[in-house]
Amino acid sequence: MAKRKVMRTLLMLVLCLIVIPGLIVLCLTQWGNRRHLIVSSIVLTVTMVPFFLRWEFKKPQARELVLLAVLTAMGIAGRQLFVWLPQGKPIAALVMIVGATLGAESGFLTGAAIAFFSNFLFTQGPWTPWQMAAFGALGLVSGLIFYGRDLPPKRPAMRVLFYVLFALFGGAAVMTLYGGLVDGSTLMMYGDRLSAETVLTVYSLAIPYNAIHAGATVAFLLIGGPLMFRVLNRIRLKYGLCEEK
Repeated sequence: MAKRKVMRTLLMLVLCLIVIPGLIVLCLTQWGNRRHLIVSSIVLTVTMVPFFLRWEFKKPQARELVLLAVLTAMGIAGRQLFVWLPQGKPIAALVMIVGATLGAESGFLTGAAIAFFSNFLFTQGPWTPWQMAAFGALGLVSGLIFYGRDLPPKRPAMRVLFYVLFALFGGAAVMTLYGGLVDGSTLMMYGDRLSAETVLTVYSLAIPYNAIHAGATVAFLLIGGPLMFRVLNRIRLKYGLCEEK
């Protein structure tokens, strides 16, 4: 069982951290920015592979798909609700909680799906595949670090400490992981003109925007995180979601 879990994790990491970014760069390089919807659809399809492969080792339940669909709809609605607050969206916080409670595969799929479908409201573009990979990566990392560790702790003081540390972790992940990937979509627009100076300029100018996004994620995790953890953990335990065979 442990060996299968390790192999599944390694396969998921290869798909999510190597194959998907490679597909984005290859497709956008070969097809150009005008084919971004095709690229996004390919990325979403590949994103589903780790989730459905997990069903070979766990009890497949339609209710798990329904739950992820509801969470995806919540993320889309949350992005629309906070449209007035630039960079201050609750998607990253939601995706990271999904990864921590339901697993890395579920977190990655939810993040990628939210980015893809919500951009039909916020405008699709060459940045969409990068947003899909970035939000998915947040769920992936959260799941790999926190899933299966019986969190949050039962002792009140330790539980409060966990929520604070998780919120800070979320802010750091958004600032570095999400910001680093999404800013790559800007670099792709430079094509042959890309240089070290351009890379430095793009990432430097993006720091304030990433900082706002990171701060908003910390706030959302501190305010809504405890409730979301309780609800998702309760659903997972009550209905036996994500159980190993």
